[in-house]
Amino acid sequence: MPVNQALAPKVVWLCALSLCYYCAVTIGDTVAQSVFVSRLGVGALPNIFLLKAGIDVLSGFLYLPLTQGRSPRRIWQVLLSFYALVVAIGWWTSSGSGSDFGAYVLYAGHEVAWTLAVIHWGIFLLDVFGPAESRKLFPVLFGVGRLGALLGGLLVGSLAVPIGASNLLWIAITLALISVFASTRLGSHTPRREAHSSIGKARRDALASPLIRLIALSTATMVMLRYGLRMVSLDEIRSAFDHDKDQVAAFLGLFSVVGNALAFVLGLYVVPRILARLGVGAANLAYASSTLFAFLLTWLLPGLASASGARFVEMPLKHSLKTPLSVLFYGAEEPRIRIAARSIIFGVAIPVATVVAGLSFRELRSHVGLISVLGVATSILYVAICAWQNRVYRQRLEHLLAIELKDETPPAEPTERWELQLQEMAPALGDRPRQLAAQAFAADNEALRSLALVVLSEQLPHHLASAIGRATLQPDGG
Repeated sequence: MPVNQALAPKVVWLCALSLCYYCAVTIGDTVAQSVFVSRLGVGALPNIFLLKAGIDVLSGFLYLPLTQGRSPRRIWQVLLSFYALVVAIGWWTSSGSGSDFGAYVLYAGHEVAWTLAVIHWGIFLLDVFGPAESRKLFPVLFGVGRLGALLGGLLVGSLAVPIGASNLLWIAITLALISVFASTRLGSHTPRREAHSSIGKARRDALASPLIRLIALSTATMVMLRYGLRMVSLDEIRSAFDHDKDQVAAFLGLFSVVGNALAFVLGLYVVPRILARLGVGAANLAYASSTLFAFLLTWLLPGLASASGARFVEMPLKHSLKTPLSVLFYGAEEPRIRIAARSIIFGVAIPVATVVAGLSFRELRSHVGLISVLGVATSILYVAICAWQNRVYRQRLEHLLAIELKDETPPAEPTERWELQLQEMAPALGDRPRQLAAQAFAADNEALRSLALVVLSEQLPHHLASAIGRATLQPDGG
């Protein structure tokens, strides 16, 4: 996709960072799981599921103290350096004949460090790009991440036997450190530094936001739906291959390569256009609706085809469409509470949903058909929650613009002219967004104009929002 010439170096460095980061964590995750299962067996996996929920809680609470007094870029460098250190310790404790303890150290250490990086990844990207740039570029960056995951899988598949799976961890360490270096070439999209709030106040302010509460609710619901899709799809895939573990493994490996390739294409070519033409809210509803469609297919037409569709919604589509959307929602909040909000979602909402899903599906594991039926009902609820979330997102975007305008110097030109022009171009636009946008367009501040265009793009048809965007680029205001 076309990129502004001034942004090109930043985009290149971020693509390199994203590629290396996702390739590193894919290698680390695959090796950690392989070492764990080969040492302790499948019977120990329930311990890992419970451990994973505890790790998420621990990571969420560790994250906020780590961020105090550091810029988002500096935090990323600390976290990826920590990731490299933890993986090196995991290699040392689990290498050679190793021990059960070493396998736990590698798996748990990798999960803690990776979860911290996942929490911060979105905050880091929101600091590098402004609101309008984020909508265009996030899908591309996450798509490049899927390419990194694909390459990581290919490296493990081709090199694990010749050089040993554990030794591949040094490739992961090297790639993580390259990601650290790439981040040094990037800066914030705004030179202004936000005042640092205390940890307690930041958490309280995040919880006071209706959007953050809805993000928590929708994320928890999505987590449970994805676990349901995973159980249903794996059960149908096993049945399709008569429970032959080798054929199942071969199919899943092929699906992983094809799925990540599709996610890369979606992120590079499809999702940016969906966001540009339909907006964040419509794209959010599209993913929620896809979960409903997937469960309906597994319920009414069980088989390998519907299982593949369910797995596609659960993994490639989630990574290429829903993941960048999730980050964009945080962009409607003040930067000072985004970090606390991410820690709440990853440290509370997701672990709670994981435990609930694990306990529920343990009772339903012999009634997989019932999971599809419950999945249909829960997906309908998920669509309703997302519609509610979209409405609040639009309100919070307006609220953020109003806050940013309070700190702005007197406008460089009269706002009345912009109000009249907006009323003429978009008569259906409400009074409040029109007034806020007029103030932003009158100000001599590119970041404010960018945010105002995002506000309008969520409330107006694409052709109107584009026409207004073109008008703001003309010196005479149109």
